[in-house]
Amino acid sequence: MSPELQIAVIASSATILGVVISQAISIGLSVFDKKNKKHILLRQKYEEMMFEFHDSLKYIQDVQNCETLEQLFEHGRSPQAGKALGLALLYFPDLVEPLENYSHSQVSFYQSIISSFNPSIPHNAGAQAVVEGSYLAPMKKLSTHKQVVMDALVSNAKKYTKA
Repeated sequence: MSPELQIAVIASSATILGVVISQAISIGLSVFDKKNKKHILLRQKYEEMMFEFHDSLKYIQDVQNCETLEQLFEHGRSPQAGKALGLALLYFPDLVEPLENYSHSQVSFYQSIISSFNPSIPHNAGAQAVVEGSYLAPMKKLSTHKQVVMDALVSNAKKYTKA
């Protein structure tokens, strides 16, 4: 092989090697960037889900403070618990079951409040339910499920908040 041909082969090989290395670095950075963006998204959604769950805790007070059937009907379901469950369904499979159980126990709690409410008694729904006594079991169940969700949120925090 002539020296000019050797120089041409070496030069073209170096150029091709430079392009290959450059592309490999670009692909590596792209993969790293994609993983980083995923971690950031999961952290944001985890925080959003935690805030929704936290906001759903106010639901219990809101239902108990109702003084009319109309007010009770407005609180048929906690939208915040539904949003937290929706986020879990989309992003956090480990938290779906605890949030479903929590949401169902909120419904049972609500049903116990509704069944014991009498509009002719001049007290709020929570006071009537306490006197009736039928809401203690659903309230205990709701409290238990709330604690399970809180424990699950704490135990999964490191897994989903790497960012």
